[in-house]
Amino acid sequence: MTKFVATLDANRLLIGFVEKEDAAITEDDIVVEAPDLELRAYRWIEKDKSFLPLTRTEKKKLDEKTVMPEQMTAIVKGFKAIRDDGRIVLPPETLEWIAWCEKFVKV
Repeated sequence: MTKFVATLDANRLLIGFVEKEDAAITEDDIVVEAPDLELRAYRWIEKDKSFLPLTRTEKKKLDEKTVMPEQMTAIVKGFKAIRDDGRIVLPPETLEWIAWCEKFVKV
């Protein structure tokens, strides 16, 4: 059986979910019932063992900071070209990263 595990960035901000087999789940994993929380809108509070929604001010600051360096933009565009060409099948993790970039980053 599988469960959803939250993915956090270095600041404990929710940035995604992965599905893991029960046997692969560790005590450090944050298991969630359903992956329905908005990404980049919640921060994990360890002492409370829960997600706390970001304030409007925190969200605005995040949006202002979310700009990719030119090199990363070039990499995303390259992967998108490969994906769109269709001759090479990219790994699911790469496709998920492209989707994340398209959704949250100015590419």
